[in-house]
Amino acid sequence: MTTHTVVSKYEPLTEFLRRQSGAVVRMSFDEIERVIGAKLPPSATLHRALAKTANCTTALHRCSIYESREAGQRLSSMLSMGLSKPWPDALQAMTGSRDMDASAILDYFAPLQAWLQEQNKGQPVGW
Repeated sequence: MTTHTVVSKYEPLTEFLRRQSGAVVRMSFDEIERVIGAKLPPSATLHRALAKTANCTTALHRCSIYESREAGQRLSSMLSMGLSKPWPDALQAMTGSRDMDASAILDYFAPLQAWLQEQNKGQPVGW
C-alpha cells in the first residue's frame, strides 16, 4: 500500500513558527505571504477584510475596526444588501471574492493554539 503525505501550503509557516523562540510571534499578512510563498486568500473572513480596510497592522486577533470610518462604511454597505442579494454577492462586496475560507479563524486563534501547544508539550492529547 502506498501512502501519500498531503502538505498544506501553510506548512512553511508552521515550520517558521516552530523555529521562533517567543511564545507570541507578530507578523503582518505580507510577512506571512512571504513565508508561505503564496498570497493569502482575500476572502478569508469579513474581519480580515475590514481589518485591512482599517489599515490594521497588528495581529488579526488584536485588530479593532472601531474607529475606522472606511471599515464601517464597507460593513454598512454590505449589510444594507440584506436579503436582496445572495450571500456570495455580499461576501464578494466585502472581500473581493465569492469563496469562503477558514484560514482567518486559524490566524485569529493562532496565539491561543501556540500557547496550548506549549502547555501540552509532552502530554497525551485526546480522550
